[in-house]
Amino acid sequence: MKAEGRSIWRALLLGQVASLLLCVTGVCCHLLNNTHHLQLPAAVSFINYVLLCLVYTTWLACRSGEGSLLRVVRTKGLKYFVLAAVDVEANYLVLRAYQYTSVTSVQLLDCFVVPVVLALSWLFLKVRYKLVHVLGVGLCLLGVGCLVWANVEDGKAAIPGAERLLGDMLCLGGATLYGISNVAQEYIVKTYDSVEFLGMMGLFGSLINGIQLAILERNDVGSVRWDTWPVLALVGGFSAAQFLFYVVAPAVIRVTSATALNLALFTADFYILITGIAFFRFKFHPLYFLSYILVVTGVIVFVIKPTPIASTNRGYYREISVGRSSSGNEVELTTTPGTATSSMGGGASFTEWPPLPPEVRGCPDYPYPHSHSTEFRQGSTATPVPTEYPSTPPSPPQQFRSLPRPARREQYPGGGMPGGQRAATLHRPARLYRANGASSSSHELGDVRC
Repeated sequence: MKAEGRSIWRALLLGQVASLLLCVTGVCCHLLNNTHHLQLPAAVSFINYVLLCLVYTTWLACRSGEGSLLRVVRTKGLKYFVLAAVDVEANYLVLRAYQYTSVTSVQLLDCFVVPVVLALSWLFLKVRYKLVHVLGVGLCLLGVGCLVWANVEDGKAAIPGAERLLGDMLCLGGATLYGISNVAQEYIVKTYDSVEFLGMMGLFGSLINGIQLAILERNDVGSVRWDTWPVLALVGGFSAAQFLFYVVAPAVIRVTSATALNLALFTADFYILITGIAFFRFKFHPLYFLSYILVVTGVIVFVIKPTPIASTNRGYYREISVGRSSSGNEVELTTTPGTATSSMGGGASFTEWPPLPPEVRGCPDYPYPHSHSTEFRQGSTATPVPTEYPSTPPSPPQQFRSLPRPARREQYPGGGMPGGQRAATLHRPARLYRANGASSSSHELGDVRC
């Protein structure tokens, strides 16, 4: 219970840190759009991806083995490229939506990311939600509803212009892409690690966002006076907050889930309104605090019950046994549950090889090799192995009998043979037992000379 309590509080605090960072990005974006009349969604996001590339892609390049940069790009580069494109376009659509619609509409439509994450987690991550999770989501959405209601009463929802529908559609599209990106991020963070995810986002995100910036905003960036310190401060503050948000978000997802992260981010709207009261002369409304309490309570209720994904254990279950291929050669079988593949011949398959019980797996454990014989096979009617084992070396298991028979003479000073040679010969093992009337000579090794 103490561990669960610490996990809940850690998830709540990390979620609020991410929410505060998102509030900073929202305030900087609002000031750039309304005060300085700069609409550069691709340009401000490009700095974030460059920072991710400089830090995490470099970190990934310093690794070796399966987690190295070249190995990840070679094996999963296309998937990360598609995921980076989804993430870049999600940021672009939401930031562009602020130019056409109101903040209230963005707050309301941004909640669409929650049902998207719930549906994708249920379909692809095999997360099964319980009643307590539905209750937590309901409390968070009720809190957002109170916030929107307060904005409507204050008159901040009204905005002139016939392009408001375009802004709402852009916000819905961005929320959908955010949901896809968050679910994929949860799978990668819980299955691999956050360094690989952030490194690939920095590498491919910089490439995709840079191309988009050169095509769409090249003239706008050239016309901005970058020598004014307010513009530089706002762009730098937005990029730094967005970079830190990308760093904190995987930590929240690792502790909880993508759904819990998006629920915790609902409090960012509350922080934005408090900032507006302090700096932009927004009117205070009692529903603000009610909204905040409902959202935080909903997050606590949601994370009380963990929501593990079905693929968190990516460790390959491997067991090694010895078998014989169709050509008669002995091979080492490296198997996963329900499969068997050869580790000595590429992709050879041994699906017809019967599964061995636990006593039969592994190398022969002398002086008790009878656990490898057929008497332990399922359904065998052979006589059980006697409890008394002979003092002489017994026969090796069947799978080791095709080894070449060595024959050599060793030099011994003053040996019993002419020329100082002495034959080192193993004695013939005694007959051990008879199984179902079979001759015991079938269990003998014969003369083996060393």
